[in-house]
Amino acid sequence: MDRFRLRAEDGWRVDSERLAAVTATGAYDLVVVVNPNNPTGRHLPAAQLSSMIADTPEPTRWWIDEAYLGYVGLDQSLSNLAATDPRVVVCTSMSKMYALSGVRAAFLVAEPETAAQLRRWTPPWPVSLPAQLAAVAALRDPAYYADRWARTAVLRHRLAADLSKVDPTATVDEAVANFLTVTLPPDGPSAAQVVQECRHHNVYLRDLSPMSAAFQGRTIRIAVRDTAENTRIVAAYHAALAAAGFERDSEDRR
Repeated sequence: MDRFRLRAEDGWRVDSERLAAVTATGAYDLVVVVNPNNPTGRHLPAAQLSSMIADTPEPTRWWIDEAYLGYVGLDQSLSNLAATDPRVVVCTSMSKMYALSGVRAAFLVAEPETAAQLRRWTPPWPVSLPAQLAAVAALRDPAYYADRWARTAVLRHRLAADLSKVDPTATVDEAVANFLTVTLPPDGPSAAQVVQECRHHNVYLRDLSPMSAAFQGRTIRIAVRDTAENTRIVAAYHAALAAAGFERDSEDRR
């Protein structure tokens, strides 16, 4: 198994040309793409991904994870392609954009023969009846979720702006999902320090260091909450920097 590593110098974006060059060789049986990506929140447009799949030799299959796609727009889904192309499977966890993490439900889209092959390996009764009812109810109310996704984008934008004001030398990557990342400057505290200090304020952020060495111990992921909770997050972040002896705001940079 090989990992396609995202790079800080690319803003954690998926370099479509670099990925296309790797997959076009036909060296892989399966290519797994989480789109939008977790934990960076970066999205590879459907047109680019579809073109890449079309240019890949026949034996290679693609598994596309669209757990966060609603935050971009369901028109970016490759589910229509998956329904007709036996090389493509699209899966969607309902834990993320549908906020149903407690019920452990998900669905996938695949061409009938591919779906039949997958069904052979699926355990019996994989989804409980309450989970099925919750999932169906969610899928029957697209307007509600579209409104929630749009609201999340507004809250994310405000949170990103407020975090940037706390320390303009940190890099706030807003991306497209219901979270964002903050990369701390080299002369500042580590991600682990900030996360630990924020816990003293009952604010829990995620240090991305265990996920990849590429984050260099300096990147944290912050979930987007409602207005009041986002205010608490910003205050805790500010306090964490101050506790680490690194308090610098926009006034200091003028």
